[in-house]
Amino acid sequence: MTIQEYIQSGAIESCVLGLADEADMAELQRLKLAHSEVAAAFEAAESWLEQYAGAHAVPVSAEIRAKMLDTLRGNIENATGIGVTYKRSRFYRYLAAASLVLIVLGAGMSWYYHRKYTEVAQDYSIVSSARVIKISLPGVAGKENDLATVYWDTLSKDVYLRADRLPKAPAGRQYQLWALVDGKPVDAGVLEGCEGLCRLKTVAKAQAFAITLEKAGGSVTPTLSEMCVLGKVAS
Repeated sequence: MTIQEYIQSGAIESCVLGLADEADMAELQRLKLAHSEVAAAFEAAESWLEQYAGAHAVPVSAEIRAKMLDTLRGNIENATGIGVTYKRSRFYRYLAAASLVLIVLGAGMSWYYHRKYTEVAQDYSIVSSARVIKISLPGVAGKENDLATVYWDTLSKDVYLRADRLPKAPAGRQYQLWALVDGKPVDAGVLEGCEGLCRLKTVAKAQAFAITLEKAGGSVTPTLSEMCVLGKVAS
């Protein structure tokens, strides 16, 4: 398996989502050290997961936080048998902070992750499917830091996009995906409220995909001077 085939296999996404076994995790660590493109793909997947979680985060109310702190203080006092002056104790502050995170994740946020699990699992089923081709779209000259990934279902012809590292579009502008079909660009949809894995238009066949920055609503033809990323479909 070549490095590009490894990147397109979905193994990196499995590791980021915590679904890989120890052997797969060790293999990823080895390849990250040996190949910069693997490290870049891992960082992009990790960044996407952080953005996805942040975009769907649910704030905890002040009342719930107060109850959590009261519970935490009671648990510590019961365990030690002495009172704790937590305003003056650096140890208590650190312990409270760490315990509060566990309480929030274990109790206050458990319903949220249960609700979002289906969405994440669905995204994973798409990117890891054997019939889905992963096409990396690196930044063009002058925009080397830009990056996006297309997942193209070869059976249904559905196209999904993950905007790994695309700067926020300016007001009145939108990113638009194009499929290069027999040398001609075909509109594959505009990015609107795209968080995580976004489904765009179906594409019957394509030799490459590209993204341009267009006016809001999209354009009939791509503005080549505003091209951000471009990636070829492996033959």
